[in-house]
Amino acid sequence: MFIILGLAAVVGLVLVLKFYQQHNPEESSIFPKCAFFQLTGWKCPGCGSQRAVHYFLTGEFSKSFFQNPGLWVMSSYIIVVLILKIPYMKYRFPKLSREITGLTACYILFFSIIAYWILRNVF
Repeated sequence: MFIILGLAAVVGLVLVLKFYQQHNPEESSIFPKCAFFQLTGWKCPGCGSQRAVHYFLTGEFSKSFFQNPGLWVMSSYIIVVLILKIPYMKYRFPKLSREITGLTACYILFFSIIAYWILRNVF
């Protein structure tokens, strides 16, 4: 149930960004601003995601990548995990499925996000 609601929310967001592509999220007031950035002046790991999706949907892939490179990496990881959750793939590659979604992978993912958060504010 939660997966279906989550997918519906993502599809809804993508449709809004696609149909409002003439409105750049940087310039439009209909898109929310990052509260963390507004309070601290530092970028969170998700800062630039709306702009990245906007540029991706309008075909400007290099602009999309530079708005939030972490979004591209996380999207790739999520796609691989979802593919490995397909029953055929799960049974075809059981070790890979366990490794990529196991506890060690979660720790690596967590610390990668923290490192990305720090590095994007340093450089």
